[in-house]
Amino acid sequence: MTNCQDIQRDLEWLQEMQRRLGMALQSEKIDEAEKIRSEIKKDLPEIWKPIDAYQLHWRERVATEHDYDFVDVPVEGLAMVNAGKDVFFVDSDGVPISEDRYLRAERFSEGCACVYTEAGTFFIDRQGLPLFKNWFDGANSFHEGRTWVMKDKEFFFIDHSGQPISDKKYRDVSDFTNGFAVVRDRDGHVHIDQQGREISSERYQACGLFSGEGLAWVKLNDKYSFIDGGGQRLTAEWYDEPIHFYNGVAMVKKNGFYHFIDRTGQPTSDRKFGYGAVSEFSEGFAGVFYGGEFKGRQDEWRHSFFIDQSGEPVFGKKFDMVGEFHDGRAAVEIGKRKFFIDQTGKRLSQAWYDDVVDFNEGLARVKRGKKYFFIDRAGQPISDERYDGATVAFKGGLVWVSQGKEAFFINRKGRKVFPLQKGASFTSF
Repeated sequence: MTNCQDIQRDLEWLQEMQRRLGMALQSEKIDEAEKIRSEIKKDLPEIWKPIDAYQLHWRERVATEHDYDFVDVPVEGLAMVNAGKDVFFVDSDGVPISEDRYLRAERFSEGCACVYTEAGTFFIDRQGLPLFKNWFDGANSFHEGRTWVMKDKEFFFIDHSGQPISDKKYRDVSDFTNGFAVVRDRDGHVHIDQQGREISSERYQACGLFSGEGLAWVKLNDKYSFIDGGGQRLTAEWYDEPIHFYNGVAMVKKNGFYHFIDRTGQPTSDRKFGYGAVSEFSEGFAGVFYGGEFKGRQDEWRHSFFIDQSGEPVFGKKFDMVGEFHDGRAAVEIGKRKFFIDQTGKRLSQAWYDDVVDFNEGLARVKRGKKYFFIDRAGQPISDERYDGATVAFKGGLVWVSQGKEAFFINRKGRKVFPLQKGASFTSF
């Protein structure tokens, strides 16, 4: 959240610069006025960034000046652009970094971008020049200094020099996350480190990504356990169901009951919970489906609720269904009607919806009848407009919507931007 004191300080600075500029112009001190103007021009982008985090004003201006159909959020100083069916990158002035055009592309990451052509997939640098000498059948953006590429239906990883990090090839892979990636060969799944070394000789049915706490779940014979970065299991125990570690503890299920374990694999207490199913923890809470048979009044049948990290129910309310918390809000359902609550369990508004999507970038898509619209974190619609179609969430400050035969993007205020031209290609969405 933008710091109000910082905004006030920047506003005062702008007012002072405006006063100085006015005095210089009144005195016809053109050189001094030009110096003040240059100083404002230099510092204004940094002041504006927290307010216009997705740089929509710049993106719209560049699209208008250069007749582009769409300008994506700039990453590492370069923005992906769509013009008709062509995709390419532009600098801060909106000028293409090269004459090359692509079918689609990924945003810049770690100094390079993955681009796709009919001839194949390759990487370019910040000048738009091809990196390495190799082309691939498929590839992805760099993460943590590594990226996967595909050649002849086999996956492997390369570093920033374009060299494979090992001679191993796999049937499927994940991105590197927190120092490790999941790979799959004909024998099963295993984790590898950034040097391409498999951290275990064991092959599993499935593997989870390593969390920021340095642990990952593994599945073998339909049971689950946790391993560390050395491939060592925390404990000899195998569980019926794992929930990722969150703030140093994980909730696991064994013999029909959930309990908490710490990073050493030891139970944190003797408490056990007979819940039917528990979701992952998100923003301090997890959703629970209690299970079992319910008799009596309809409000007694409701079997979903939230728990905190002690495992105890919170808010004193039950629902037919519960979602995960995102942006401090969670979707819940009662009697096939959906609404949102905050982290105290309070409803955002008295509005009901037929369908909802989790909050993202502070906004959520909702549906009433056959029409879609978007609400803010207070539960208020961002505009009076209703749409026949809409993508699930805002991305980079925009979302795609349609009304009748017209399709376009809207910003966070519901204002129409970047109308979709016939034949245009939008790889960012």
